[in-house]
Amino acid sequence: MAGVRGFRFSWGLVLLVSAHFFLSLSSMADSSGVFDEADYIGAGRYVYETGDWFFSSALFHPPLSYYLNSVPLFFTPLPKGIFSVPSGVRDERGWIWYDEFIGRPLLYGHGSQSDRVLFRARLPNLILSALLILLIGLWAKQRWGEPAGWISAAAAAFSPNLLAMARFALTDIPLTFFYTFHTWAAWSYLRTGRRRYFFVMTLSAAAAASSKLNGIFTLPVGLAVIFVSRRGSYRKAFRDGFSYLLGLAGVIWLLYSCAVGPAITARNSGKLFATLTASLPGAEVLKRILAMPVPAPQYLRLWGNTLAHARRGHPGFLLGEFRTHGWWYYFPIAWLVKSSLPTILAVFFGTVRSVRFPQFERGWWVPLLAGFFILGPALVGGINIGIRHILPIYPLLFVFPVGALLNQGPPIRRSCGLTSPTSRSASQHPGCSDDSARESMGKPAVRPGFYFVLGILLGLLQFPVALAAYPSYTSFFNRAVGGIERGEKILSDSNIDFGEDFIRLARYQKEKGISELALAKFVMYDPSHYGVRYRELTGPTAGWVAVEVMAQQWARREEPNPLAWLDEYTPVDRVGGSIKIYFIPEKQ
Repeated sequence: MAGVRGFRFSWGLVLLVSAHFFLSLSSMADSSGVFDEADYIGAGRYVYETGDWFFSSALFHPPLSYYLNSVPLFFTPLPKGIFSVPSGVRDERGWIWYDEFIGRPLLYGHGSQSDRVLFRARLPNLILSALLILLIGLWAKQRWGEPAGWISAAAAAFSPNLLAMARFALTDIPLTFFYTFHTWAAWSYLRTGRRRYFFVMTLSAAAAASSKLNGIFTLPVGLAVIFVSRRGSYRKAFRDGFSYLLGLAGVIWLLYSCAVGPAITARNSGKLFATLTASLPGAEVLKRILAMPVPAPQYLRLWGNTLAHARRGHPGFLLGEFRTHGWWYYFPIAWLVKSSLPTILAVFFGTVRSVRFPQFERGWWVPLLAGFFILGPALVGGINIGIRHILPIYPLLFVFPVGALLNQGPPIRRSCGLTSPTSRSASQHPGCSDDSARESMGKPAVRPGFYFVLGILLGLLQFPVALAAYPSYTSFFNRAVGGIERGEKILSDSNIDFGEDFIRLARYQKEKGISELALAKFVMYDPSHYGVRYRELTGPTAGWVAVEVMAQQWARREEPNPLAWLDEYTPVDRVGGSIKIYFIPEKQ
C-alpha cells in the first residue's frame, strides 16, 4: 500500500511540474525580449571566448546565471563576429557596455537567428524553475506528508510570480532555486547531521552567491546551522565553518576563471570604492588592501558597484509617487498586491495554525532565518524595482505556512533516524534525543479538519488563477486590488512592464489590419524586429496609438508631461498587460 501511495505521489508531482513547464514554455515562446536580458544573454560565452571581464554586465551580477543561459548557445550558430568589440567603444577605463554593443545586436539584430538565440538562452531557467517545483513538493512531503507535498507543489507550480520569472534569462530563478536548495540542505543537515547535506549546503551556497549578490545571505544561514549543530564541540564547529567558507569562496573563484588581481586599478571601479570608503575609519588602509592582488577581484568590484548604486539610489514608483531611495514598506505592499489571493490566504491561515498548534521540531527556525535574510536587506536597501527581488521567499512560504495547513503529524522519527521506539540511532545525530523522539512516535496523526480542507481548497484555486493570468504573468495583480487596471497605479518596473508584449502587439496589429501605429515605448530595442509597424509618438496625433505602461508612468516625471494629452482618452484595448491601445479620432 505504501508503494502505491508513493507511486501516486510521484506521478502527481510529475504532472504538476509538467503543467508548470508547459505554461511557462508556451507563454515564453510568445514573449519578446525583456529589459535586462540583453545584459546577460551570451555573456558567459563572451567570457569563454575572449577572457574579458571588463564589460558592464560583470558589474551588475555574478557570472553563474549568464554561464547557464550561455550553455545552449554553444550548440547554436551565432552571428559571425558578434563578440568582436568595435574599436573606440570602450570608455576611458577600458570598459564596454555589453548590452549596447553585443547584447542587443545579438538578440534583435539578426532576424530569426536572434529569435532562436533568445528562445534557447531562456531554456536553462525554465528547467531550473521546473526543478524548483519538484524540490518544493518533495520538501513539503518530507516535512508534512503527501497531501502537503501536492498542495505546496500546486501552489508553487501555478504561482503567477514564479511563472513570470521562469520564462526569462535573468538572475532571479537561478537565485531562487539555489537559495531554496541551500535552505533545504541546511534544514536537513541540522535534523540529521549527515555529511552529504553539508556538502550540498556548501555547493548550493556557492551557486546562490554566484547567481545574484543577495545569494551571499546563504552564508549567515549556513554558519548558524553549522554552529548550532556543533554546539557541543566548538572545535568541530570552527572546522566545519571554515570548510563551508572555503568551499563557497573556492567555487566563486573558479567561476571567475581563478583570476587574481587588485580590486582597485585605474581600469576598474576604484572611484566607486573611494566613494564608499571615504567616510569609513581606516579608509586608506582599506584602499591599500583592495589594491593588493586578491582572488576573484571581479567579485569585489561587483560589490563596490552595487553598494555605490544603493548609496546613489534608484528611481522607484509606489502608489503614484516616485522616489530615488525607496520606501521601507515597498515590498510588503508589493507582496500583497502581486501574490494571488489563494497564496495570501494560505500563508495567513497556515501561520495561524502554526501559532495555535506549534511544533518546534529541530530546524524549525532555518526557513525563518533564510526568509529574514531575503526580506530584511530588501526593506532597507532602497532599490525598489520589482517583487522579483524577494522571489526566494515564495518557495519558503509554499513549503512551511502553506504546507502546515495539511500537516498530518510531526515526522520526527525520520529526522532522528528512528524506526522504532527502541532504536538507538537518535544519539548518533546532533540534537536528537531518544526520549523526545520516542515520545513523539506515540502521538497520533492530526485528523483532517478545517485547516486541512482549507489548504486543499486554496491549493486547487491556484490553478484557475494561473489560467486567468495566462500569458501575461509579469503584469499580474490580484482581484482584490482590481487587476492590472488598478495595479499600474500602485507599482511599476518589472512588476508590470518588462517589454515582453511586442510579439503580441505585432499579431494584434495584423489581426486588426492596422497599417501603422504611433508608439510610445520604454524598451531600448526596436520593436520592428518583431514585425511592429510604427512611428515614434512625439506629440498629439490621430489614429491608432500604442503606449507602454512604463512609458506613460515615467512620462509623469517630466515637466511638462509629454503624454498628458492621452489622459483625455480611454484605452480601447490592451495587449498583454503592458501595452495600452488608443484610437484617437480626427479633430473636427
